[in-house]
Amino acid sequence: MAAVDINEDADASVTIRIHRELVRRGYVVGRRPGINVLRLDPSLTIEESDIQGFLATFESVLTDLG
Repeated sequence: MAAVDINEDADASVTIRIHRELVRRGYVVGRRPGINVLRLDPSLTIEESDIQGFLATFESVLTDLG
């Protein structure tokens, strides 16, 4: 498991928007209400290309929302 802590000063709606957009783009990402943390639970075997794809998508989402 990995967790991404979104800026603690950010409004929770920012985390919600990031979460929704990542899910819309096909990534399974967890989020607990009330905290600015996204939870990532990749499979035990994951291709580097999948990791790179997620990182590129995550960067794109952050850029689009910023």
